[in-house]
Amino acid sequence: IAPDDLERAHNQIAVRRLRARERPERRLEAAALDLFALDRLRGGAERVERVRAVTADQLRATFQRMLEAPVALALAGRLGRSVTDQAASALVGLKLVAHA
Repeated sequence: IAPDDLERAHNQIAVRRLRARERPERRLEAAALDLFALDRLRGGAERVERVRAVTADQLRATFQRMLEAPVALALAGRLGRSVTDQAASALVGLKLVAHA
C-alpha cells in the first residue's frame, strides 16, 4: 500500500466522519455503538486519531484475513427453494464454497 494511497484513505474516512456528524441520526448511531462496544463515548478527535493510527501493515493483514475467510451469503424475505438453490449453485460455480 503506497503511503500516498494510505494518506488519501485516511483523509477520505475523516471527511466522511465529519459529514456524518452533521446528521443527528448518524451522531446518535455512533454514540449508541460507542456505548455498546466501549461503554463510553469517544470524541471526534479520538475517532480521527484512531483512523490515522492504522498502518499499511495492519491494513494488509486485515485484508489478508478477509480474503482467507469463508464466503457468507444471507438471503432475507420470502424466497422460494429455487432461489436459495440458485444462490448456492452460483457460489459453488465460483468455487467459493462446497455445495451443502
